[in-house]
Amino acid sequence: KTWTTPEEEVFLQSQLPAYIACQATKVYHTFWNTMTREFLSRWPERARLTDIPQDVELSDEQKSRVAQAILKRQSALKNWFRWRTNVARLARSGGSGVLRLDTTLAGGDEMRGTRAPQEVEVYSQMHYEDRVKAEADALIASETVTSRGDKLLMRRIVTRDKYAKEPEEIKAEVRRRHQVALKKWRQSRELNKAGIVEEVDDETKTKAFLELAGHLDCVFRHLSHKTGGLKFTCIAGGRNPITGEAVVLDFHIGDTAEGVDFSAHYPKFTDVRAAYATFVNEAL
Repeated sequence: KTWTTPEEEVFLQSQLPAYIACQATKVYHTFWNTMTREFLSRWPERARLTDIPQDVELSDEQKSRVAQAILKRQSALKNWFRWRTNVARLARSGGSGVLRLDTTLAGGDEMRGTRAPQEVEVYSQMHYEDRVKAEADALIASETVTSRGDKLLMRRIVTRDKYAKEPEEIKAEVRRRHQVALKKWRQSRELNKAGIVEEVDDETKTKAFLELAGHLDCVFRHLSHKTGGLKFTCIAGGRNPITGEAVVLDFHIGDTAEGVDFSAHYPKFTDVRAAYATFVNEAL
C-alpha cells in the first residue's frame, strides 16, 4: 500500500519526467534537493508528528525526532522514484502498464489485426496466476525445462489442458469476455483497414510517458543482447503530456570501461540536444 496521499501522488507523478531525464547523466543531486524541498514545503514533516506542538519552540529531543522523520521521508521519496522506474519491476509487471514489450516488438496494437484473440488466451488472462501457474511451474521443474521458448510452450500446453477441464461456469464467463474482446478486435481491425488509428486519451499518454524510460531500457537491452552487444543512443522530443511543455529526452545503452555513456563521453552532446530541441519546437 502506498504511503502517499492522492495529492502527494499527483505531485510526485509530475516530478517523474525530471527524474527520468536525470537517468541519462546519472546526476541527481539538483533534482533531489529541489524536489525534496518543494515536497516538504507543501507537506511539512513536523505536521505529521501529532504529538509534537506546532506553534512553539521545540526541545532538542523534539528537534531530533523531526530531523529523523525528515531523513526517513527523504529515503521514502527516493524509493518512490526508483521503484516506479525500476526496469526489472517494470518488466515483471507485464501488462499492468500501457506500454508492453511484446506489443512494441510486434509493431504496436494499433497496427495489429492479423489474428483474432482466442478463448484460451482470455482464460489465461483471467486465471493463469490462480489456476494454472503452480501446475505449469511444477511441470517445468520436473521436466528440467530451461530455455525461455520451451518454458513458454509448456505453459501454453498446460493452460490449454486446464481450460479444457474447467467447469462450465468458468468457461461461460471466459466465452462472454472473449466475445467482448473479439468485438473490440473487429472494430479495431476495421479502423486499421480504413487507415484510421484510434485517438489516445490524455491519461494513457501520461502513463506511457512515465513508463517510457523503463520500456526503452527493456527494448534496447533486448536488441543489444540479440545483436551481440550493439550500443544504442536514442533521442526523442515532443510535448510533455503532464506539463504541456516541449521536452527533449535522451537514452543510452552501452558505456566505456569507466562507466561513461555517449552523452557524457561526447563533450558536445549538449549541442546535439540543443539542436534537436530547435527541431522539436519547429515540428510541434
